[in-house]
Amino acid sequence: MFSDAIRAAYRVVETKHGGGDGEETIPLGSWRKGGGLAGSRGHVYEHGPGSAGVWIIGQGPRQRMEALRVQFPNLRILQVGSREGTFSVPIDDLDRLMPVLKAKRRFKPSEAKLAACRKASATSPLIPKPRSTHDQRPL
Repeated sequence: MFSDAIRAAYRVVETKHGGGDGEETIPLGSWRKGGGLAGSRGHVYEHGPGSAGVWIIGQGPRQRMEALRVQFPNLRILQVGSREGTFSVPIDDLDRLMPVLKAKRRFKPSEAKLAACRKASATSPLIPKPRSTHDQRPL
């Protein structure tokens, strides 16, 4: 459901339900493995063909949705509670909406960090070095 660009930029979480079926969501705010579908601010999910649903948690969900409606005129409010709300947007607007909602981004290490990790593991005394074929010492 989520495009490849969205999958590359944001953390997509798959949760299996008791019946064996699963659901993919993108957590909003902080998220911990084993914490279920939602982040600390809610999550984004597939709402239907061509649309994504957003469940937000926190104070004043109606005011937050009305503020988002200014930037995203196709936003459709589905449900509003005292501390949570649900709305849907077209899937085409998702790439612009995700940064506004503070969706959980995927960690992408820089090339310098990757090189530092390779250098550290090459010099680590804890990682065994490959033995050459002419080295016949017993283990």
